[in-house]
Amino acid sequence: MISNNEISVLATIAFLSSCMGIIIGGAYHSHCAYLGLIGKLDDKKAMDVVIRYFSFINKCSFLFQIIGLLILLICIICGWTMLPNCFAVITPGILYLLLPLIKKLPKGIHIIVCGGWSNLIFVIYYLVLLIYFLKG
Repeated sequence: MISNNEISVLATIAFLSSCMGIIIGGAYHSHCAYLGLIGKLDDKKAMDVVIRYFSFINKCSFLFQIIGLLILLICIICGWTMLPNCFAVITPGILYLLLPLIKKLPKGIHIIVCGGWSNLIFVIYYLVLLIYFLKG
């Protein structure tokens, strides 16, 4: 059996890992302006360096997010949170797996929803949590 102290450590790791993923994701998006500027220079070498860097920080962001969300999913499934097990279905990691279905939406809606899906999953998750805890 896992102790409350070990559960607290897991929760802290999940929280910090998810935070790092979001912070690195913010850094990723902050570089979009200069990517566009470098793209106009016709400097393939500079563009390749920037693209490799973009790829690296993107992978780092996803790695931290995956670690945090996987621990969250495990904690919910094992009953180590105040949430019922059915909440595992709406965790951001599981909602992200719906992206292939979201891509099948009609063209106009598809672009809007797919473009913001990684943000919408957190909105959905925290909205459901808010409703659950306000009712409880």
